Amino acid sequence: MSVTFPHNAPTSTVEAASSETSAPPVEQTALPAKPQRKIHISYQWFMLLGSMAVLAAAALLQLEPGGKVEMPGAGRLPALCMWKQTLGINCPGCGLTRAFVAIAHGQWVSAWQFNGASPFIFALVAYQVPFRAVQIWRMRNGKREYTHSPMLIALLAWGAVAALLAQWAWRMM
Repeated sequence: MSVTFPHNAPTSTVEAASSETSAPPVEQTALPAKPQRKIHISYQWFMLLGSMAVLAAAALLQLEPGGKVEMPGAGRLPALCMWKQTLGINCPGCGLTRAFVAIAHGQWVSAWQFNGASPFIFALVAYQVPFRAVQIWRMRNGKREYTHSPMLIALLAWGAVAALLAQWAWRMM
């Protein structure tokens, strides 16, 4: 015996006969599934081009013997650290530009001296280039993008912050 409700009651005897042999209609009152967060391809392009710009700038810039950064053909770049200009002390990120330039030119010891966290942060930036390129390729071919575990992302982000703060504290001693 089947129970019918007024909103899905059969309207004819043929429908009534067929409704007893077929499965009852599925109610569509269930809540829709929460859509997954999808990263847009424009974000992937932004991250790819931004990372490539940072690496290209590091490769194009030069270090003067005194540690100042120079753009060939344009001269010395001004210091940009507002913290240092305002407070007169280095910030946790001070030296990262010089360190990136040094790493791009294979001067690892100089990079370490400019900012001890620079090799780790440079590696994170360099990793973005192949990772984002693969993401763009996958998205263009209708495949799902790769995702890293939230734990890994948090570990790397907090690791970068901890490395910057640790090297800063070491220099302040």
